Amino acid sequence: MRPLPRPAPVARRPANLVPWLACGFWLGVTVLCGPARAADPVPPVDLLTITELTAKDAATIRSQQAAKPALTGSSDAQFEAAFKAAGMTPEQIDRFWQELSHAPRRASHHGLLLLRVMDFLAETRTPEWQRAANNWSDFLHLPAVERLSPEAARGLGGFNGRLRLPAITALEPAAASALAGVRDVSLPGVTSLPENVAAAIRGRGHPNGGILRLAGLGEISVAALRSLASFKGTVDLSGLKQLTPDMAKAIHAGTAAALWLDGVTTLTPDVAALLMRPEPNGQFATMFSFGGLQSFPPEVARHWAGVHTSLALAGVKEISADTARELVAFPGELELGVTAVTPAVAQLLAEGPSRLVLSGLERLDPEVARALGREQEGLDLPNLRRLDAVAASALLEPDDGLRRGTDAPRGGGVYMGSHALLRLSGLESIGPETADALGRKSGPQIELHGIARLSPEAAQGLAAVEMWDGWLPRIGHLTTGVAQALASRRGTIKLSGLVALDADAAAAFRRHTETLELGLRDVPEDVARGLWRQRGSLRLLAVEALAPEAAAWLGRHVGVELVMPGLKSLSVETARALADCPSFSPQFPGITDLSGPDSAAIARAVVRAPGYLSLSSLRTVSPQALAILRERPQTGLPLDKDIRVIGGPPAKRPAGR
Repeated sequence: MRPLPRPAPVARRPANLVPWLACGFWLGVTVLCGPARAADPVPPVDLLTITELTAKDAATIRSQQAAKPALTGSSDAQFEAAFKAAGMTPEQIDRFWQELSHAPRRASHHGLLLLRVMDFLAETRTPEWQRAANNWSDFLHLPAVERLSPEAARGLGGFNGRLRLPAITALEPAAASALAGVRDVSLPGVTSLPENVAAAIRGRGHPNGGILRLAGLGEISVAALRSLASFKGTVDLSGLKQLTPDMAKAIHAGTAAALWLDGVTTLTPDVAALLMRPEPNGQFATMFSFGGLQSFPPEVARHWAGVHTSLALAGVKEISADTARELVAFPGELELGVTAVTPAVAQLLAEGPSRLVLSGLERLDPEVARALGREQEGLDLPNLRRLDAVAASALLEPDDGLRRGTDAPRGGGVYMGSHALLRLSGLESIGPETADALGRKSGPQIELHGIARLSPEAAQGLAAVEMWDGWLPRIGHLTTGVAQALASRRGTIKLSGLVALDADAAAAFRRHTETLELGLRDVPEDVARGLWRQRGSLRLLAVEALAPEAAAWLGRHVGVELVMPGLKSLSVETARALADCPSFSPQFPGITDLSGPDSAAIARAVVRAPGYLSLSSLRTVSPQALAILRERPQTGLPLDKDIRVIGGPPAKRPAGR
């Protein structure tokens, strides 16, 4: 696997820039039941040392994890800032990125650093990183738990994160059934799976599609495999070294969404033929990951003809023209780890799979780029480090002698130069000439989510690319020149990783008339003074508190919409300023308490806001504030049973409501 690039220097931010992630990172990492109470002191419990769980303990831990901040959606800048806030030294952070670069990669075709970080933290054995992971709602490491009763398993069941229980070596059927309902559960210590335990898992799974990781299984019976193959989600069986024909038949009879068989190093033609299960009406069959395969001969490849599925072959570094020719008839999604391809092979690959992922390519010659431009639906080059203007131009203008959208292979398809998705998430920077080349031709939707550095000249060229999605999640700071260039874009701009913005850069967005999404967690007054002139939809999704001075400026917003759903508290002055803004969307999913001395005044202010008022997470409220809110039409409040009224009896509902 190729080393992951080190994050850009912008990734290192002061701790106070990510308070939502950093708060309690160190103090709360080892706390099971929260701070000790004076009347009933409870010592902190280290989750990494718990050896047994009662049903009550398990339910408490599950609830506690759910209340923590989520790692999902964070940028790499926020990762490093949070680690720094946790007390990690620069050397430890450097070691983290170094270890991450050698970690297994399950979803390389997505090209997102977040997935690499999540996979690493989910499987790491290093205590310091396990403790760090446990401070996010996405993870739960319990490395010392050696036995799990069915009751405790039910307490953990349904956990909406990644649960790792490496010390568990055996499971009772009832416990296995409960754990199968976790979104992502890893049991690397389970080396054998009796048929009755596998049968308890059959047909189970998380409602949103779970992952069951049993990578420690070196062998399995055909009957047990048949049960696992009917799991409702993804099953990791990477410990298996080979597949027999009977095992292939068992998999063929199952309905699992995906199987990871990355330990299999050889796939024979007869086994490949038995694995395939063509689905009617173009539906996808079970998706396969064979990361351990280093070769993919044509006599194996031909069995994927006509099968709508996803096939990940990240270990295949070379592919012959004969194999590529067989894959022309494969209509699904294909990942190959090839490090180089000839133009002829590239053209064959582009004519076959509906979506092509070449995760090993780091360079792209113009001739290969032109051939890959024939790809009909999607091309993903997640590790492409550089793209010059000539290759970019060739990629969007395939030299195939055919008119785009006509005479296309496989019956009426269109070339990538006309419609599709081009994902280049491995690019950390882009030059002005390349940006201009991407914008000169109509083509696919373009994603450049890895860009961490951008010059004003490159930003100007990028802003003119009509099919660019406008999302730059790794940009942590924005100069005035870059802001001015991006503001000229006639389309959405999403800077979800932005942690700082100066007043001049903010003012540059007065030219922007579409959706502008910023990841700022704090909006100083001078920044608000610059942003209020933005004429489109201004989305400040991460702001949790807003000073009255800043609110006074944002309240003048002249655009079509002002959205701040992350607000967790309001002062009277801030509420009044926002309520008087015609474009403000009064949606407050983060506000849980409206019971303080100013609650009535705040309620009187927010009910003046135009449109639908929502306080969907409100849990405590004063009777005066509740009465004011209930008088207003078009107000969304929780059910009465979910609201606790402080300071008096519940206010009566108006007649007819």
